[in-house]
Amino acid sequence: MAASANSRSSESKVRIRPASDEDVPALARLINAAFVVEQVVFDGNRVDGLGVRAYMSGGTFLVAEDSGGLAGCVYIETRSDRSYLGSVTSSLGPNLSPRI
Repeated sequence: MAASANSRSSESKVRIRPASDEDVPALARLINAAFVVEQVVFDGNRVDGLGVRAYMSGGTFLVAEDSGGLAGCVYIETRSDRSYLGSVTSSLGPNLSPRI
């Protein structure tokens, strides 16, 4: 992911949308790349396609995409009168963060 992060333009437009089933493989790659330091704790990847689908059955991933493809995501799960926010992930680092 580091190579693609460096090749993305900080000027490209970012589109935010709900994730679809077609996004599952890219979401798994993005989340695992962001949490690579946890591989020791998780004994491998943090999540796979089945795990992403399980999350999607209980909440919503919003994805950020630019001309280079999927650039970030956030998972939102409504719980009564509150929401859980998790898996905030970006492949662009500081270039994407101010625009989300």
